[in-house]
Amino acid sequence: MNLQIMSTSITVQAQKEISGNTAEFAWNYQEGKLPTAINFNLKRGIVGLEGFTGNQMMTGAYYPESGKFDVNNNNFVAGDLDIYQDLLETCQFIIEDLKPNEPEI
Repeated sequence: MNLQIMSTSITVQAQKEISGNTAEFAWNYQEGKLPTAINFNLKRGIVGLEGFTGNQMMTGAYYPESGKFDVNNNNFVAGDLDIYQDLLETCQFIIEDLKPNEPEI
C-alpha cells in the first residue's frame, strides 16, 4: 500500500485557574506552524472543589493572525474584565511558546 502522509496535526488541551475559576484551552496546529485559533471556555469555580457547578460562564477564541479576541459572556459580573485580560495573556503566551526559535546572529 502506498500511503503518503500529507500532514500531521497536533491537538492540545490545557487547563488553568483564573481568579478562582477553571479555564480550559484547546488548539490544533501543525509542526512548525501556529494554530489558526485558540479556543477557550471558563467555568465558575475550581474543578473538584465545593461549589463547582461546571456551568460555562465564558467561551471564545483568540485568532493570532488577526489578533482578534472573541468572548461570549453568559453572566457578566464585576471582575470579569480582569479575567478577559488573563485569558488574552494566556492565549498570547501559548502563541509565543509555539513560535519557532529564530537563530541568533
